[in-house]
Amino acid sequence: MIIDVNKPNKLSYLNGKINSVRDGIVTLDIYKSTYHVLPAQGNAGIGAYSASSSGYSVKEFDRTVALTNFPNINDATVDQQIRIKALRMGTFKVSDSSPIEFYDCGTPYVPPPPTPEQIKAAQDAAKAKAIADKKRADQGQINAVRWLQPQATNGDASAQCSLGLHYLNGQGCETNREQAIYWLKKAADQGDAEATTTLTRLQK
Repeated sequence: MIIDVNKPNKLSYLNGKINSVRDGIVTLDIYKSTYHVLPAQGNAGIGAYSASSSGYSVKEFDRTVALTNFPNINDATVDQQIRIKALRMGTFKVSDSSPIEFYDCGTPYVPPPPTPEQIKAAQDAAKAKAIADKKRADQGQINAVRWLQPQATNGDASAQCSLGLHYLNGQGCETNREQAIYWLKKAADQGDAEATTTLTRLQK
């Protein structure tokens, strides 16, 4: 038996009819549904097809696979229809016979560890996302300062307090303690509680 190691293990659902049970191995015939469209009737002419043409589905033979560690193998019978989850182990070939896919019904699927290239790609993607997110956040703060400036100038106490905090924390603008205190005082003079609390903390 030669295993094709170039194809990775894969968990699959197999739906078919048991072909044979021998030496602890079950062979399963897999079928696929194929839809056949009938020629259109009427003036379309022989051999013509249309979206409204009728048709029918048939089960057609696809391939045979081999299963090991089949559950309740002693109860398995030829022509029994089964649907089972199995782990693909590779492609095997016995002497001059045609290669056959081999599945293990008893081995749980464990995803392969990421390759160094996949790890680096994930890290690069995360770094790029973090940079983009920061850029969007910074732009949002800049836009907020631009919006607050005329509101604060027009005497809006809430805008004055917010603008003062932006200057205090350097959000959307350069940190400027003098401007921060100026706008916080403006807001505090109008009774803004947050501005008053912040000024008290700054003066300690």
